[in-house]
Amino acid sequence: MTSHTPRSAAEAALLERISDYWNRRAAGYGLFTRDDINGPEAYRWTCHLTNTYPLAGRRVLDVGTGGGFLAILAAKAGADVTAVDISVEMLQAAKVNAQASDCEILFTQSAADRLSFPDESFDVVMCRNVLWNMTDPEAAVAEWVRVLRPGGALFIADGNHYNHLVDSRFKAVRSAVDAARSLDPKYLGDVDTSVIERIARDLPMTPRNRPDWEIGHLESLGLWGVCCRAAYPAAVHIADGCEEVVTLDFIVTAYKPERPCEAPEDSVDSTDTTGDAPTDTTTSA
Repeated sequence: MTSHTPRSAAEAALLERISDYWNRRAAGYGLFTRDDINGPEAYRWTCHLTNTYPLAGRRVLDVGTGGGFLAILAAKAGADVTAVDISVEMLQAAKVNAQASDCEILFTQSAADRLSFPDESFDVVMCRNVLWNMTDPEAAVAEWVRVLRPGGALFIADGNHYNHLVDSRFKAVRSAVDAARSLDPKYLGDVDTSVIERIARDLPMTPRNRPDWEIGHLESLGLWGVCCRAAYPAAVHIADGCEEVVTLDFIVTAYKPERPCEAPEDSVDSTDTTGDAPTDTTTSA
């Protein structure tokens, strides 16, 4: 286990704003998650998880569990699951969903970049729509790799949810596609989503080129088999009638080597973007 660098006052304040927002979203988002668990998305995401790593009997950590979607799917697949979230209300929503699904999951309140677990504790570390939310994404990924055992898998599902605030290409896409299903009034209630847009302007992941950032950063940490297993693209019209493809949502996976600098000959090329596209993974406006 490693000691954690104290947060600056500005970062701590930003983190508190993030936590407060998701506390307000928890009731509706828990319902959204419950509907996904009982709908066709559950099978699609279970396949994504089990194609990354065999889960039965494995120790799995779900970071930023939200309503418990990935944690519950992994538990149903036979994994021994621990799930963390910084939002107390989200954890409560996840507990309700786990009970409704008859799943035993250990839920713990924790920031995703300040984990209390010993080194090399888990066979799989996974997250869904978390990294974009991080005040210090480098620290978060380092923590996830730290608690991952050698030979284990890292599963990151995320998206360019707020790039439209800084990138005209994503702004064009946003004006052309339907709003995320999670923002249906049934799930949103009276929560003001402009709050998270203002927060997103201050988050370091918002302007980054993703999933290229994830691929490059994971490779720089010495992980192998780093690849984008699935991506949800959209075409943007640019000058002279041409189009450019941007990535909205994606899944990046990687594996921690058994020994430093060990990369098997058959490791997956990081340019591989084959596989089913994750649908409706967006949790944001």
